[in-house]
Amino acid sequence: MENLPSNLSEQIKNLIEKYPETENVFNQLIELIDEGTLKEAKRAKISNEINFADYTVILQLPSLSVQSPFRSKSNLIFACPKSDTSKPILAIAKTNEKPQLILDKLNDENVLYAVILPIPEKKDFKNLAIFYKENMGGVHKNEPLLIQYNESLISENLKLILQKMSFPTYFQRQCSMLGFKLNLFTESKDFYVVAHKGSKEGFLYFLEDQILFGFKKPILLFEKSQIESINYSSVTRLTFSITLSYKEADKTAKIEFSMIDQAEFDKIDNYVKAKGFTDKSLTEELKAKSNMKNNETSGALREAALQIPGGEKIVGESNIEVQGDSDDEDVDGTYQFNGNESEDDGSPPNTDEETEEKGEDAKEGDLNQETIKIDN
Repeated sequence: MENLPSNLSEQIKNLIEKYPETENVFNQLIELIDEGTLKEAKRAKISNEINFADYTVILQLPSLSVQSPFRSKSNLIFACPKSDTSKPILAIAKTNEKPQLILDKLNDENVLYAVILPIPEKKDFKNLAIFYKENMGGVHKNEPLLIQYNESLISENLKLILQKMSFPTYFQRQCSMLGFKLNLFTESKDFYVVAHKGSKEGFLYFLEDQILFGFKKPILLFEKSQIESINYSSVTRLTFSITLSYKEADKTAKIEFSMIDQAEFDKIDNYVKAKGFTDKSLTEELKAKSNMKNNETSGALREAALQIPGGEKIVGESNIEVQGDSDDEDVDGTYQFNGNESEDDGSPPNTDEETEEKGEDAKEGDLNQETIKIDN
């Protein structure tokens, strides 16, 4: 209590005097705050205990824009202890200041995935994303490291070193020497689409063995080995959604990415098939839940559903008839019997009463047909 500001301490004491039963609650709260403060102080001490005078700097990239787990202009530093060059570190630090974050274990067991990704709205900029299990001291809740950099500027500054090599290739080789694999985005096999996670718009990257969503927090990474299935849903004329079912600890979790442009469907579907992911979009369970069934589905949704492979199974084959270019009026349901034409079997013309009755039947048939017809 004595460590609290005097005015706050006095208010708490007055409340305890008035309501004695609250004393235990306040004591537990203060202990919890103290414990958290001590933990943060301990973490800060551990993370800042590196003395760069004892290290040999291998590579330093200055004034990069750190986006996660904190935001700042900082340097990315690769260094090795002078006493043991087999234990390199990656540090994020401002000039002449103690490090803000240190990865002291750059092996494959700790570095889960590292990749350089394009930023669609910024042509010359790239994102370096590093996912890991733990940093030194466990600061910033061990959230992934995301650094944005200007590739043209770095390439210009390092042109004497790079010569004819691209910066990503050079950087990839440096990381390999330090003991971990850096992946590069390859346009011939990798791609991204705009997608929403809830209200957050971001980019969904489909990579060799991973699917990544960024770049607003949380930045999400799904390994191929985690993914159990990818399902399509919420299909409209313009957009659709996908739901990832993936392993998380000992259970299966699901996450939906929505508002994906219909133009991206083929790329995603080919990716799903090539990677061998199960597509459960057409299972009986999902068909039962689908709002695209029977006569409840609008013509627009039906047409959109038919654009994906097997879509007729979602809306129900018995409820769909696609109008084609056939000249057979009886087939496309547009034949209007006006009572002035003779039947092909040579029977005499109908009476006025028969004509009127058949005319009403024809109109009713046309009306029923329109409720289940989709124009191509």
